[in-house]
Amino acid sequence: MIRTGPEITAAAQDGPLRITPFAADQVDPNSYDVRLGPALITCTAAILDAHQPNPHRRVHDRPRRMRPPIWAI
Repeated sequence: MIRTGPEITAAAQDGPLRITPFAADQVDPNSYDVRLGPALITCTAAILDAHQPNPHRRVHDRPRRMRPPIWAI
């Protein structure tokens, strides 16, 4: 579902959309700007299921430059 900025804000405040922590200044007209955290975690399963926790491992706890074949979404 595509939502407008005001719809993203309302959905994040009313519950159907969970963004933690939510920052109003990261809402754009049709998106929410996400930020990378201090840890790099990679999934270890070949197929990911969005409806359940997926196996993963923590690779780094400090900032670093990512080079292929490591990538982030």
